[in-house]
Amino acid sequence: MTLLETVLDVLIVGAGPVGLLSAIELSRRSHFVRIIEKLPEPSKFSRALAIHTRTMEVLQHCGLDKEFTDEGFLTPQLHIMSSLSNGDFQDLAKIKFGDDARIGTEFKTPIILPQNRTEEIFTTKLNSLGVKVERKVELKSVKIEGFGEETIVASTISSYDNGEEKTEIIRSKYLIGCDGAHSTVRKSQKDWNYDGVCLEGWYALADGILESKIPFESITAIMHDEGFIFIAPLDKEFKTHRIMVNLDPVTEKMFIDLAVETNPQNDGVSHAFFLKFSEKDLNKLLEKRTNGKIQIRNSNWTSSFKINERKVLEYSREKRLFLAGDAAHCHSPIGGQGMNTGLQDALNIVWKISAVLKSQSPESILDTYSLERSPIGEAVLTLSGNLTKIANPSFESYIIRDVMSLLMKFSLPQKFARHAIMGVNFKYESDLVYKAGQKYGDFHISAGERVPDGVLWSANNGEETTLFKYFSGSLDHIILWFTGEGCNENEIKTGSKFFQNSFSNVQGVTIAIVIGKDIKNVENTLINDSIAVFLDHLKHDDGLNSACVVYGAAGKKHGTLLLIRPDLVAGAVMKYSGEKSIEEMKNFMKSYICNL
Repeated sequence: MTLLETVLDVLIVGAGPVGLLSAIELSRRSHFVRIIEKLPEPSKFSRALAIHTRTMEVLQHCGLDKEFTDEGFLTPQLHIMSSLSNGDFQDLAKIKFGDDARIGTEFKTPIILPQNRTEEIFTTKLNSLGVKVERKVELKSVKIEGFGEETIVASTISSYDNGEEKTEIIRSKYLIGCDGAHSTVRKSQKDWNYDGVCLEGWYALADGILESKIPFESITAIMHDEGFIFIAPLDKEFKTHRIMVNLDPVTEKMFIDLAVETNPQNDGVSHAFFLKFSEKDLNKLLEKRTNGKIQIRNSNWTSSFKINERKVLEYSREKRLFLAGDAAHCHSPIGGQGMNTGLQDALNIVWKISAVLKSQSPESILDTYSLERSPIGEAVLTLSGNLTKIANPSFESYIIRDVMSLLMKFSLPQKFARHAIMGVNFKYESDLVYKAGQKYGDFHISAGERVPDGVLWSANNGEETTLFKYFSGSLDHIILWFTGEGCNENEIKTGSKFFQNSFSNVQGVTIAIVIGKDIKNVENTLINDSIAVFLDHLKHDDGLNSACVVYGAAGKKHGTLLLIRPDLVAGAVMKYSGEKSIEEMKNFMKSYICNL
């Protein structure tokens, strides 16, 4: 047996989408990382499918959106129908995406791309950064050693090389556990409980060729007295589909004696699988629930399972161990929130770890990871749990379906449901948010919320762009000054000098000015190339509004300051009042940026 010892910045355990994105973002920030995975090869199955609005914005910010928009396809709506006894389908509701003129995004509809392809895209990007996934490597133990700033994580890993076991001790400043619902990282620490329940009932799914006279070109849920059928297309030609069903009590009883329900890891998460539940058995259910109108053939993946709803209370331990994705929360697949939530977990913790490693921020900011992401995880469990309850047949769900069918005819309930699925309606509260939730005047964004995109005209290079495209790949905090229409050229130039004096020697902060009025000699406002200057722009051809319209700054006399964090969250929103407000912004940022 060979024993090695290695020192690095961050060890990432688990090479699913969440672990891969964590490794990409840390590598982009020039940190020494390793990512290990016990499975010998990537999964070939589709698994998670939907990539929602907020996730696509995050991927664009990381420079990864093009592959997804090129290969994935848009699903314009969530269609909910009822299967009648005669085999006909009746519309219950349609949640339509793409109807938000002022939401401020290029990604108004979910993109469908199987998870195995998502992992391939991430892996290619990670390899280009000089990091490779280390497979057939298993985490054996984790210990936190030392005190204060000298604290490290000592992880023991093992692998086999030509039949010989190789044991290695990795000493890292931090460890991110992205190793799924049965997380070894989580179980390595005493009382890091994965609290929750295993829902009653069994579920089955299959990916294959759908045989139906009805085209299913968007995500569809069909309700029946005995259960539901969930259908999602898997390719642009709509040749293959994912079908998921719940098992009604009669079917469940038929197979319960053939099922093996075990919990070999004793970690509170149920393991369950049907030994003989096949494509033929699934088609029997489809026959009964659609009067033979839907069947599936040539399945390349079938699975049966129970649903767990679980979440850790705290996402971190001693500012050294962090959980992300399914290691921190698991829930029903209905709603397609799991992978999306995990990827946003990753972006939240990675920029904070990087800031500490670079001595730009104190370690105290790492406590905000759990403060900000744990409520989001709780909200996702509630959303997916409610959708699952509605889908399963019960007296209560019948009433809810009727009410939902009525409400979805109106714009406000449509917007609420749509935004919940898109992941754009969250709000953080922590020390990294200045006066969380407090709105300034008619400005549409408050501190702690997602920042939207909008069209701008760059005065620096004379080209049309969008806020997100211009700053794609940026690792910085961005301070946006919407000047308002009450500022003249001299005031803009004076304000630029205030910013220059306050932030010129600060690493990791970018200043940008959005001028909300026509100025003939805009070049006079450019005091140097370090400040990006934009002009407001009219509505773009693809329906994306100008940034001033999206943010609520259009036509306003007074200016507004907006701090955009590296995870595309509004860190602060305040009225612009010259040097005084710039100093107020700087004082807030001093609370967690060391070199100000």
